[in-house]
Amino acid sequence: MGIKLYTHVGAYIKATMNTEEYPETKTIGCSSGHGTVPKPHERIDYCPTCGEKLEKSTTVKHRHMSYYDLFKTDEEEKWLDILQWVGGESDDNEHVLLIGNMGTEKFPDCIDLDDDDDEEEVEITPEMATVYVKNFKRTYADIINFITSRVKALEIKFGVVTYYT
Repeated sequence: MGIKLYTHVGAYIKATMNTEEYPETKTIGCSSGHGTVPKPHERIDYCPTCGEKLEKSTTVKHRHMSYYDLFKTDEEEKWLDILQWVGGESDDNEHVLLIGNMGTEKFPDCIDLDDDDDEEEVEITPEMATVYVKNFKRTYADIINFITSRVKALEIKFGVVTYYT
């Protein structure tokens, strides 16, 4: 198993994600000041030196939602695999890039590049961007409408996106 770099040339979505609050609890130590702070993987509640209960501190943090956060559990089966999340898959990205996952020959939305390592020439005409974005909007209208209300902003663009799988 390895990692492969892919190049998508065509229509894609750039979504600006909302932020959400989440609590983060950290163990500070005991009030006796022994400096006993457990490592993150240790789940101890009492100071091993004096036996006193360890104090904890909870703060509210903010992070950008991920593509997966847009779906409730009962919605995932219907919507999740229609688009492929190809950019911004780290823990906290403001922008997420999505490409189509069910293109059609009748209404293409991207240039189909061969996966082999052969050289290939594909001419991109001025009309392609307009036609491919229009086809993308047609093919993915339902999911676009669905996620538009759940993100801060959504743009459908034409361009080149590189990503790893």
